[in-house]
Amino acid sequence: MKKTLMILVGLIAVLSSASLSAPGTGQVNRYRVGKVVFTSYRIKTYYAQNPIRVVMSDRAKMVSPDAVLTGDEIDFRLDSRANKLVSAKVTGKAHIELKQADGRQILADCKQAVYRAPSQKILLNGKVRVQIKDERLAEPGSMAGERATIDLKEETVDIEGGSEGPVELLVTPKETH
Repeated sequence: MKKTLMILVGLIAVLSSASLSAPGTGQVNRYRVGKVVFTSYRIKTYYAQNPIRVVMSDRAKMVSPDAVLTGDEIDFRLDSRANKLVSAKVTGKAHIELKQADGRQILADCKQAVYRAPSQKILLNGKVRVQIKDERLAEPGSMAGERATIDLKEETVDIEGGSEGPVELLVTPKETH
């Protein structure tokens, strides 16, 4: 209990001081939660609630050992008791880079991305474009649609078309001799 309280007090102090920096000063706000580093030029915190809500804007970026999220704004929730990320919502030119243990890489661009930690899924909306870099492909495979779900547990990408048309899939396998 005492350790949790100390973590919470420390987190609140960091988040509170980060929210005081004025945009346009050239100073990047930066702090770390576990192995995840968050940076932006403006941070607003709602630390009186659990999960703690943090809204980062102006070149927001979240970096973990296996993922990078960037966008105009990142709104994330942090469980202060467990010191864990619960969810993150990236809006405005959302860009995601995921590194798989086997070397594959997934790159995604869209208007909005929502990550939910409990389900290990990323929901992508609005002009979605996903690229998969895999050693079995001659060049990155690419998919485009209106909505997509990246399931990190199952290692799948489910993409849907919309008013713009059907899903587009481009794949160039490596030649085998």
